[in-house]
Amino acid sequence: MGNKIFTYLILSYLFSQFVYAELHFGVPSAVKKKTKELKDKIEQEKIAKNNPPVIVSLTAEPPVVATGAVTTITCIAEDPDNEALTYSWDAPYGAITGSGYSVSWTAPTYYTPPTGTYYPIFCTVYDTKGASATAKVDVLVTPDGRINRTPIIEALTAEPLSVSTGGVVTIVCTAYDLDDDEITYFWHTTTGTLLIYTSSAILTAPDFPTNVTVFCTVKDNRGAETSESVYINVYPVVPVISSLLASPIVVSTGATSTIVCNAYGPASDTLTYSWDITAGTITGYGYYVKWVAPSSTGVYTITCTVSDSKNNTAQKSIDITVIIPWVLISCGLDYTVGIKSDGTLWSWGRNNFGQLGIGNTEHMLTPTQVGTDTDWAYVACGYYHTVAIKKNGTLWAWGRNDYGQLGLGNDINIYTPTQVGTDTNWSYVSCGAFHTVAIKKDGTLWSWGFNNQGQLGLRHNTNRNTPTSVGTERNWSFVSCGAYYTVAIKTDGTLWSWGANDHGQLGLGHNISTNTPTQVGTDTNWSYVSCGSIHTIAIKTDTTLWSWGFNYYGQLGLGHNIDISTPTQTANADKLWERISCGFEYSVGIIKILNDGTLWSWGRNYFGQLGLGNKNDTNIPLRVDHGIDWSYVSCGYSHTAAIQEDGTLWCWGANNYGQLGLGDTTERLTPTLVYK
Repeated sequence: MGNKIFTYLILSYLFSQFVYAELHFGVPSAVKKKTKELKDKIEQEKIAKNNPPVIVSLTAEPPVVATGAVTTITCIAEDPDNEALTYSWDAPYGAITGSGYSVSWTAPTYYTPPTGTYYPIFCTVYDTKGASATAKVDVLVTPDGRINRTPIIEALTAEPLSVSTGGVVTIVCTAYDLDDDEITYFWHTTTGTLLIYTSSAILTAPDFPTNVTVFCTVKDNRGAETSESVYINVYPVVPVISSLLASPIVVSTGATSTIVCNAYGPASDTLTYSWDITAGTITGYGYYVKWVAPSSTGVYTITCTVSDSKNNTAQKSIDITVIIPWVLISCGLDYTVGIKSDGTLWSWGRNNFGQLGIGNTEHMLTPTQVGTDTDWAYVACGYYHTVAIKKNGTLWAWGRNDYGQLGLGNDINIYTPTQVGTDTNWSYVSCGAFHTVAIKKDGTLWSWGFNNQGQLGLRHNTNRNTPTSVGTERNWSFVSCGAYYTVAIKTDGTLWSWGANDHGQLGLGHNISTNTPTQVGTDTNWSYVSCGSIHTIAIKTDTTLWSWGFNYYGQLGLGHNIDISTPTQTANADKLWERISCGFEYSVGIIKILNDGTLWSWGRNYFGQLGLGNKNDTNIPLRVDHGIDWSYVSCGYSHTAAIQEDGTLWCWGANNYGQLGLGDTTERLTPTLVYK
């Protein structure tokens, strides 16, 4: 189209120049001939240009008809080129009769109640050269050919809006219909009883305090309707306690529980609260108080009495369980062992090799005390063996012992804690899959058990069934065992590793195993380290977190799933990491900000061991949305245990052997309180 217009303008200009020349100078016949040809071409261009018709209006009269009735559809159109027009009509529903610019349309016999149905009619207008324009008009079909508008509720009132239990409320609905149709009232209440009088109703309130909603629906005789509701408060004639809540419901000795009493009383009356306890102390007053637990364990009752101005009363009690605080926890392969503040040792979960230390191989669903000793200081769990230290510095071991991992000089499984040697200067111990490494108070490092990958650090790969000194250095401060490797920290802040290295878990920049302690990099500010099955995470003195090794499930927390063979800072670079624990293929850490210990987890989550409420793996640290004040955490094969500042113990993840200590074998996706 643009090219045609351009040609037309050029030809017009040339023609005007020829005319000017002919008038003033005379033009030869050849030029006149050429001029005539140009004039003819201009006329042809005009003929070739065709503008489409324009539909000015498309109307239906009447625009609303009854089912089966007829309306006239008229199309007013014009053509810019003054060409003759023809009209084509189409209606998906109903029937069209006639032709030309005005036709009749017979409505179908069905519609959508109560407001009717809009049906479309289309008109297409053509000129003689085939150019066209289309328009649509909608016709409303109703039962009687009228538009049915919904009724209007002007007001729905209740008097009074607040009433005592069993009281009476008058409700009035003021409504009208725009089409003067007959209207009907329908009433409904969420509770209580209604006595209906057409446009009004009487509500008799229930005999308990609540909020009542009364609905009124107004409907005309053609089916259109509208609704409104009114809310009525029902208060008691005497005090009523709706709930008495304590948080937490299980506390450690000396810890605090917040107690809230929610009560209702007669309207405009003031309630007073009094508290009675069987032990402990109450601080605060009114409906919100704090209870400080006594120093002895047990179940204690707290009672709240609510009174009104007429001395009417209501009373409710709640029981709070007081336990001895947990101070340390360790997770093995489907079992858990912990120490309480009174020095007692407790275990639960899988026990096929006697790893619970309770004298048998019976699995336990709840924490069970190991012996009667009250001087346990530290405990570590391997796959199926357990090693612990008493306050007097003696070392004890039990469970599976086929590789000498108990350090007792034999390969016999042991079902109760048995002392390892006679030394009394053990300070720290860590267990791998089938090997054990410990530190004495003099800073020497000792190892024993399975040594197929050199995980004992003895410069050979021969198993040992008694503690064997790793070199002669006396500057070891911390150690952690993975499945078949070991990582330790010296007092100068340097990091050392040895054993299996198939996924770079030693952090040495390659995947070659070594049976000799080898320094990891040159940094001298390492403070804490934890080994999983084949991945490692450590904390520096500046509270930054670093990880390396196997990363198939994102257990390194780096935002990807690629194995790393050197220490690499995790995604949360700005966090203040205090503690970290590595499970089989996942990790859980504690961040301390302003003394608030938040819990974060990442990696494999097939059993919900991340505590995030789902089973989705993640390759970045995500916060476990379950409060603050976490102080200690331990990861097992696929379950996790953690302690809060108040000494309460929480477990989650796999539970097929009762390793969560909750009295059942149902897995948990979020931290769940261990009551015992």
